[in-house]
Amino acid sequence: MKIEDCFRIGSILKTKGLKGEMQLYVDFDNLADINITNIFIDLSGKLVPYFVESIKYLQKNAAYLYLEDIDTIEKASALVKKDIYLSNKLKPKKKKSDFTLKDLKGFTVVDENEGELGEIAAINSCSYL
Repeated sequence: MKIEDCFRIGSILKTKGLKGEMQLYVDFDNLADINITNIFIDLSGKLVPYFVESIKYLQKNAAYLYLEDIDTIEKASALVKKDIYLSNKLKPKKKKSDFTLKDLKGFTVVDENEGELGEIAAINSCSYL
């Protein structure tokens, strides 16, 4: 699977417990509405598929995740700070009225005093749990 065929839903923050459970930072709205059976994790630039055993949503930007065959803290630790993706086939359709900061990517910034500043290349956001 190529990254172009997927969309990023978040990243693994840390392990929880000794049996492979992981805490996620979720940066995709309404993720709980998607029936997630498998995910892709970016390992050294390649998307590796994993089957989801369970996922529990704690709050808007946090979840706990168990993956099949990830049953020890050592296996889970290898996945910490990795990005998580889903197939574009699972991506919900957006309404025209749904506009987020991420939608600004590609727009040109124009300042009233300075004029055109350039194109927005990336959106950086920070959230604390």
